[in-house]
Amino acid sequence: MTEAGRAAALVGTILDRRYRIDSVIGPGEKGAWVFRAHEIVSGTPVAVRCPGVPEHLTGLGHAYERALDEFLAEAQLLARACGEGGDVEQVLAYGIAEPAGLARVPYSVFEWLEGKSLEQHIVERAGAVLSVSEALAILEPAARGLAAAHALGIAHRDVRPRNLWLAQVGGRTRMKLTQFVLASRIGPSDDAFAPEYGAPEHFKRSYGAIGPATDVYGLALCLVELISGRRALEGVDPPELYLAASDLGRRPTLRARGVQASEAVEAVLARALAVDPRRRWQSARELWDALVAAVPELTPAMPSVRPRPELAGNEVDEAPASAQSNVPSIWAARDHASAVVAPADDARLGDSAKLAAFAPREAPTPRRDRTGLGAWLVVGLLAAAAVGVVATKLARSRPPPSPPATTRAAASSAPAAKASPPPSSRASAAPAARSADEPAVRFQPFLTDMVRVPAGSFMMGTDKEGRGDGPAHRVTITKPFYIDRTEVTAEVYGACVEDGSCTPNRVHGDNIPETTWGCNTSKDQPHDPVNCVDRWQAERFCEYAHKRLPTEAEWEYAARGDDGRAYPWGNAPPTTCTMASLSGLAGDCRDRRGTTEVGSTIDGRSAFGALDMAGNVWEWVADGHVPYPNGSAEVTDPRPALSAPHAKGVLRGGSWDYAPTSAKTTYRYPFQANIGNISTGFRCARDAHE
Repeated sequence: MTEAGRAAALVGTILDRRYRIDSVIGPGEKGAWVFRAHEIVSGTPVAVRCPGVPEHLTGLGHAYERALDEFLAEAQLLARACGEGGDVEQVLAYGIAEPAGLARVPYSVFEWLEGKSLEQHIVERAGAVLSVSEALAILEPAARGLAAAHALGIAHRDVRPRNLWLAQVGGRTRMKLTQFVLASRIGPSDDAFAPEYGAPEHFKRSYGAIGPATDVYGLALCLVELISGRRALEGVDPPELYLAASDLGRRPTLRARGVQASEAVEAVLARALAVDPRRRWQSARELWDALVAAVPELTPAMPSVRPRPELAGNEVDEAPASAQSNVPSIWAARDHASAVVAPADDARLGDSAKLAAFAPREAPTPRRDRTGLGAWLVVGLLAAAAVGVVATKLARSRPPPSPPATTRAAASSAPAAKASPPPSSRASAAPAARSADEPAVRFQPFLTDMVRVPAGSFMMGTDKEGRGDGPAHRVTITKPFYIDRTEVTAEVYGACVEDGSCTPNRVHGDNIPETTWGCNTSKDQPHDPVNCVDRWQAERFCEYAHKRLPTEAEWEYAARGDDGRAYPWGNAPPTTCTMASLSGLAGDCRDRRGTTEVGSTIDGRSAFGALDMAGNVWEWVADGHVPYPNGSAEVTDPRPALSAPHAKGVLRGGSWDYAPTSAKTTYRYPFQANIGNISTGFRCARDAHE
């Protein structure tokens, strides 16, 4: 029987002795199915979600039973996360159904929600900009729901506009937080998420565990998009979105999206969107308290999203110290608004960057609720007025005719409708949000950390050296691009070899005996640059990683910048091995023979933040070696092709066994493209789409 047939066979099934399944709405995320049902006694409509069961588990009795137990434990946690505040879609029942003639089916029953997603609302606004206070008024229920979940140690794990629902409740529009990842699948599985709203740790586990700080990141992205009318992360595919999410020098704040914002608001968002999860606000409660403090017109009438327990007698509200906000109370927010400062730069989180399948989630251990979550502070008159202003503005921004209301269940089982933004909106170039029924994002190739280099013009080459590095001539790079922060490591290249997509690195070439002597391996020197590779091996790896070799012009521009510096760090020659890994320098590397770990040259940072562009290994570029044009020529995006597989290519950047003069940003080394030497390595690049 097909999956659709099994879903149809569940129609008429009674769940928990209370709910009857009426019809199939359609497939949901990760193999799930969504149904419309009703409560038998009252006739109230409800939504039923049945997570998909992986085929490899159906024939494994013990493993399947354990997976079902984990589902029930997660469903119990999810019911606790929903609470009683009405800010999260309510779980009405959950369990394991045993329909006649079918395998057991796990299910969860949710309240039926009419309305539309925040994603749909933003599309309908067609780029209209909201004020910060208006956006906070809309998102406040979502922040409250997340804060309550975080207080219980529960994370949503997939906060995005599609999962924030503008529900019609009692004739009024109210935001509901929906689609927790908890109890949404059976058995171990990769985390699924929309790359357009992915935090760095979604893409790469080395950044840290997915948890409340991940939700903070997602909520901040939603706020930026709601205010600006444009998606916060820029990119056309998952690898580029990963680069946008993890670029230390370009955080997706309001100002980055062209929206005016106060210093205080920008600082709060910069911390919420930090690359390192440890540097973010650690809960939705902390983030929201800081935002309210940064918007004086909301203080004190607009409440913090801090959950308040019902206090009896002389009991004291004792929130754990670790969960306390930097702003102690929103009633003193005016005094604290000026104290909000931008966080320190994120620390580098390592150069290993394999984007592999994510680790299986472990079922969280249920925790006893000792917070006594009770009523929230009532919104004052000023907040009520703010909501009125928001409602008016939303009504004005909605293009006629109004679309028919949809349901939360229907939206979770079908792709979002795609609307075309106006030609004037830069968002028109961005892809629509990922459909809910698309498969989990899985990365088989990997990316090293990259730096973004803007489009621009610079003087390429030099007239001073009296060798083949001139004449100096003006070159224009018309499109921005990314380039690896460091050289590709032996560990990363070795993974490509193990996959069968790359050939082993070894000394080789015409009339050169092949040997592995001096060649770095993933076993012995995993964090040193890969060497002993020819130009074609370098190109193959970059293709495998969904990147490319940089052109010679791109390489020099990334190293030199537009100020004509002689070395990546400036005009002074290198003196220590923290600037470059070269022969004859002072420091720990003075007597060392061979390469050093990538990223060691912390004082040799280039104009755009790249490391190791002076020394360690020579780096292949895409071009064939040809003389430069005359000095009066102005060239745009040059890329001379290699004339033959054995023709001469170009190496850049110097090597550990060469003198410091080889590390100048203009130094060119013609080298036969099919030779792999103990001093030849590479880094990759990729286009950056505006």
